[in-house]
Amino acid sequence: MNVTVYSKPGCQQCKFTCLSLDHAGILYEVVDLTSNTAALEYVQDLGYSQAPVVI
Repeated sequence: MNVTVYSKPGCQQCKFTCLSLDHAGILYEVVDLTSNTAALEYVQDLGYSQAPVVI
């Protein structure tokens, strides 16, 4: 299973989400919503308006 964390730079919730995943030993990929417009549109289409979003 692939885990993706959609985040923004400087986001404390994003930082702690990644730390929690690290602590649990879960591998994940981080996608920066501020530099990837396709990812931002995808997350918004899912109904989210805040980061982080973990899929």
